[in-house]
Amino acid sequence: MAAPPAVDGHRPAGAVAQRRARAAVDKPGSENLRTRRRPVLRHPRRVHHRGVCPAGGVPGLARGVRPALPRIPRHRVALRRGRSRRPGPGLQPGHTEFHLAHHHPARGAKTRRVGRQLLANPRPGFGSRRDHPVIRTENLTKHYANVVALDHLNLTIAAREIFGYIGPNGSGKTTTIRILAGMMAPTSGQAEVAGIDVVAHPQRAKEVVGYAPDLVGVYRGMRVWEYLDFFAAAHRIPKAKRQTRVDDVLRITGTDAMKDYFVESLSHGMRQRVGIARTLIHDPQVLFLDEPTNGLDPRARIEMRALLKELQALGKTILVSSHILPELATTCDRIGIIEQGKLLLCDRVDHVLKQVEDHRLIEIELLGDPRPAAEYLKNRADVQQVVGNLVRIALKATDAEIAGLLADLVRQGHAVEWFREVPVELEHVFLKVTAAMKAGKRRTEE
Repeated sequence: MAAPPAVDGHRPAGAVAQRRARAAVDKPGSENLRTRRRPVLRHPRRVHHRGVCPAGGVPGLARGVRPALPRIPRHRVALRRGRSRRPGPGLQPGHTEFHLAHHHPARGAKTRRVGRQLLANPRPGFGSRRDHPVIRTENLTKHYANVVALDHLNLTIAAREIFGYIGPNGSGKTTTIRILAGMMAPTSGQAEVAGIDVVAHPQRAKEVVGYAPDLVGVYRGMRVWEYLDFFAAAHRIPKAKRQTRVDDVLRITGTDAMKDYFVESLSHGMRQRVGIARTLIHDPQVLFLDEPTNGLDPRARIEMRALLKELQALGKTILVSSHILPELATTCDRIGIIEQGKLLLCDRVDHVLKQVEDHRLIEIELLGDPRPAAEYLKNRADVQQVVGNLVRIALKATDAEIAGLLADLVRQGHAVEWFREVPVELEHVFLKVTAAMKAGKRRTEE
């Protein structure tokens, strides 16, 4: 490598002299820092030999040699080329300036701030009332070729409500969820989630929605905390807040003990919990859970019900679809039954059970022989079964009329041990509501 050219009969100093010069420049009390502006370089690690160094330059360096600055990370260096407005000592017009400043990702920071505002409160005062609709659809329709997946669906779900979505395979449950989550465009109709028009602004809707499919996708070789940290980064959560957010969702879902486990090593039930933790990582206002209890053992189902109640207490609005109807009957505030893309029924669970079944089933346990009591009851109700000391009757009556019937039995001298109404099972309601629809028939456009 050829030696640098001499300037005014002097050659550049060697490496030892350059290190001494740098130490003199970086020394807090050096004359160079007090009286002169620090020389500006074209590259922080390169010593240039062209140009003239002003008189009284850095000791130990030949004239015309500018000292090298300490190494600076590239992301902290903002390079600006052009002529200086005020050329001063050590800075000539046309030189390149290096400004030592932190990288400022203005666009990214603004996006994160806007995103967090949307998650915390997408509309001022929105969702503060429990009866305020957070999810609303109007004539929502979806066609796959000539198959009608959704047929003018009108659905309303209030804030902080657990809504059970019931229907057989292919009835349109998953299609509804995917449209509301902004993952699919409808053929026609309107849909709103947390005050956001899902059809017009699907990306904004994804910021306030958490979607957990029936099968949780995992990445092999990733631990649980790494898996959640990856999705936190995908949601643009600042790195300084990710660990706290991951710890919070692990605690809520009861998976904090397996933080360092590999995701692929978890059981199916634990994967479902991790999937819900992933859904909660960006603190959504609305949760869509597609078959969350699918394939779970009885203990895991009980824990999943408790988790849904805890999420509701945290202010989440939850739409859950499931084939296990007893789970929905004990967990949900309201249910909706969909068949062949049409919403057949939507109301509170207790109202649905009373509306569908006209007659009420009563069981009466008697002391001694129940046959005299059964003969007396035949005049006022339909005696369906007499087994041992138990008499089961069906009648269409109000609560007051049933209480009067019990009082009459006691006045007649029949010793009643206990008396109860048999609750109507949700499976029975579902079968009766969908009886008019032909199961398995493909629905097509007329």
